[in-house]
Amino acid sequence: MALLVGGHNHGSKQIVAAYQGTAQAIVRDQVQRELKEKIKNKANFNTRLVLYFLQNGRDLYTGDAINIDRLSEYDIDHILPQSLVKDDSLDNRVLTNARINREKNDTFASEKFGKKMGAKWKEMHRMGLMTKRKLDHLLMRPDEISKYATGFINRQLVETRQVIKLVEELINAEYPSTAIVSVKANLTHQFRQTFDFPKIREVNDYHHAFDAALTAFIGTYLLKRYPKLERFFVYGKFAKQPVNLTRFNVIRKLAKTDTPITDIDTGEVLWDKLTDIKYFETLYDYKRLLVTREVSENYGAMFDQTLLKASDNGKRLIRKKQSFDTAIYGGYTGKTLAYMAIVKVSTKKDVQYHSCRCTYNYGDTN
Repeated sequence: MALLVGGHNHGSKQIVAAYQGTAQAIVRDQVQRELKEKIKNKANFNTRLVLYFLQNGRDLYTGDAINIDRLSEYDIDHILPQSLVKDDSLDNRVLTNARINREKNDTFASEKFGKKMGAKWKEMHRMGLMTKRKLDHLLMRPDEISKYATGFINRQLVETRQVIKLVEELINAEYPSTAIVSVKANLTHQFRQTFDFPKIREVNDYHHAFDAALTAFIGTYLLKRYPKLERFFVYGKFAKQPVNLTRFNVIRKLAKTDTPITDIDTGEVLWDKLTDIKYFETLYDYKRLLVTREVSENYGAMFDQTLLKASDNGKRLIRKKQSFDTAIYGGYTGKTLAYMAIVKVSTKKDVQYHSCRCTYNYGDTN
């Protein structure tokens, strides 16, 4: 079963299809009613709500019932530890009690919950509430990692976009003796998130230059740190020797280590977190770029006018009044941020200050 998440017209329809199929035999009546109510009220089927219905309203690790009116209090956990693989798909996430998530930490779900829940997971797969891939993740044991290693690395490193492959072919034709390393955009995105380098497209176009610097760094790091994995990210490498690993999450490794990472053969320092982060902070703050943009004005509310119920607290709601808790009174969604930049201009005669106001609508963030 494939599942698309984004709006109620996508997630809800596919959940309904699953519920009306073989899953109907195991889905609780209460959960069926809750689904109908959410669809009727045109609720936003965000990740928490989708997982709630795919899990038949229960914690996938313990089997305990989940309170649909308090979804924001539950954690979304990665089934396979993030230290092993960066996988944020629904096939690697479950909605679970926050305490249970803390206890699980970086262990495998099969180790901690498999004995109690294994049969239930298999039943949910048979009934169409769980993909085969998700079931495999839940049942995977630590000693089985190596046989899945190629798939883990492929998803993190192998570039599949045709336009990138075409560019690689063009560069290779011009520079046949050059190693062409393709870096997936998700790696630079993960680096930005991990080390707090947000991308703000509305200010200027500098983010392209910063991404280029990140790409150059990550590509060089991959080439020197993982020479045996070249076939996954270097154009024209096709060797198929076995891959044996227990952990592979490139950016997480950079974040977690407090000691320099060096090339085993040459001793070259490939990553020194303190020094390298300072370097990227310097690049990030060096925004001397002239950009011309069309002047425009936007008038309107600071948020969407639809007032949502407290039961929709799976969203990040905005209080309708400062003293009104959204868990009780509900609230608004769809924020429009407004910010102002003040520019100091020194002339021969005096110092002048100019302001620029901007708005950015980003909607629900869940």
